Amino acid sequence: MKNTYKTFVKTGLALFVILLVACTTKTSVKNKSTDAQIEAKVFYDEKVALEFVNSYIAFCNTLPSNVEYQHWVDTNKVLTKSFKKSYVLLMKKAEKEDPEMGLGYDPILNAQDFPDSGFKIKDFSKHSGIVTITSDEFSGFTLMIKLTLQNSKTMIEGSGVINNRR
Repeated sequence: MKNTYKTFVKTGLALFVILLVACTTKTSVKNKSTDAQIEAKVFYDEKVALEFVNSYIAFCNTLPSNVEYQHWVDTNKVLTKSFKKSYVLLMKKAEKEDPEMGLGYDPILNAQDFPDSGFKIKDFSKHSGIVTITSDEFSGFTLMIKLTLQNSKTMIEGSGVINNRR
């Protein structure tokens, strides 16, 4: 009886170890597959940032009014709702604090003066979605743009001081 009991325990223990190893191996393979699938889906199109800057500068060069700036932001299809909301809140706060001057700089570019052209991507982090834009025209001009994905489409989540936390 003792031998049967020992054999039963040893067999049970061996099966338990085999099942534990099999389940752990299967789970880790599944996790690796899932991570690869997630990583493959996160694809930012950094050119969206460059196109955004170029279109915004072209708009700024028309010398728009504050209302026109707001309309441009509201109707821009590559800006997230969060970006638009943050822009409105910042502009309203600045106008309330100083009705004559407002903010005193462009929050999207984080600058008072900016180049008219010559923009290029200096750096792009595929991990964070941060694009660093510079200009050949202004040696000190640097703009950080934060990209995000919404429905597999690259969108602008932050630019200048709008939604960009460093």
